[in-house]
Amino acid sequence: MTTLTLEVEDAPSLGRQNIILHGDNGDTVRVHTELSAPGSDPLTLDSPLCLVIFHAMQHCKRLKIDGVISEKLYRNIIAFQEAWHCHYPGWYQMVEIEPQGIARSDDTARETKNRGVIQTFSGGVDSIFTLQRPLSPINTASDGTSRSAVLVHGFDIPRSNQKDFDALRKRIEKITDAAGVELHVVKTSLRDSLPSNWEHSHGAALAGILHLYAHDNYAGAIASSDPYNYVSFVPHAWGSSPATDYLLSGDEIEIIHDGAGYSRPQKIAYLAEEWRQMLELAQFCWEGDDRSENCGECDKCIQTRLALRAAGQDELICFKTKFERRMIKQLKLSDGTMGDLLPLIDFADERNCSEPWVRDIKEQVSPFMPAMYKSDGSLARSLRYFRSAVRELIS
Repeated sequence: MTTLTLEVEDAPSLGRQNIILHGDNGDTVRVHTELSAPGSDPLTLDSPLCLVIFHAMQHCKRLKIDGVISEKLYRNIIAFQEAWHCHYPGWYQMVEIEPQGIARSDDTARETKNRGVIQTFSGGVDSIFTLQRPLSPINTASDGTSRSAVLVHGFDIPRSNQKDFDALRKRIEKITDAAGVELHVVKTSLRDSLPSNWEHSHGAALAGILHLYAHDNYAGAIASSDPYNYVSFVPHAWGSSPATDYLLSGDEIEIIHDGAGYSRPQKIAYLAEEWRQMLELAQFCWEGDDRSENCGECDKCIQTRLALRAAGQDELICFKTKFERRMIKQLKLSDGTMGDLLPLIDFADERNCSEPWVRDIKEQVSPFMPAMYKSDGSLARSLRYFRSAVRELIS
């Protein structure tokens, strides 16, 4: 289709928001979002724009918005689209954004004194690290600034799975209560109503949720996945990264990508040493049958086990069973997992970990990337060789 028209019914002050997309072919799609407690209404439709931008890039050439968006996001969303069109020109096209109006920065500017900082929170290692580390945006705000977090039902756990979400929420509330942070809950049909490649679209979706709380918060944080020195090293684009998250900022709220100065193994080691009781509550597995627990057998669980072992920590912090060497052979070699395994190898070397599994992983990786090893055996940061090796591996 050529044109999509976006309109919004209701508002966060009523505890709900309904996005309606009308196609020029007569089709209509609705995205239902419910907030656990009524909030204040943002002055713009920046939130819906972030939530639907990936759908628009795949399905239309023009997006008409029945409302106002902020001047800053109006500029930023062009660069954001350029980034994804550059990554995947066959998937995402540039979309002309036509809002009913553009709110100038002076019109949306507010005093930050009575506004806070909010972060998206999944209950995993990355979000707990952002919640806890002293230098994160949520902890460096001035005294008296409110701190809050938002958990989304319908992203990692499907809306239809209420049982596992309730169990996860109970675990997460223990973490946020201990940190003195208010927890909000949002339930949305976004993934059901507008299917997309979630590996690509999740960053924009998280930003869209943060924009719902723009009236009460001047900054919103998204916890990092890959560290800076691996962002350009991994031969695939990830939906949330320091290269694009900030482009989802508007004049009402600044979107901050936090924690990319640390790899996931480094975050795990920090939490095990500094906030062990909260790491025990971390939930980072999305492959097990019980979505509220860590299965201990998937790639992410195995990598977490190994990071704990490399840090000299007891893996039973997060799991009910011990590591078995056979698990190494279960690891999938792909562009995504290679980007996780290399920081793990580096971390093990930094910690002088000489357990047999370190050699096992190096032996699995090395046949595909012989040029990446320096003479001393350590991994060289070589984007060109890594990309060619992985492409050969997955072809």
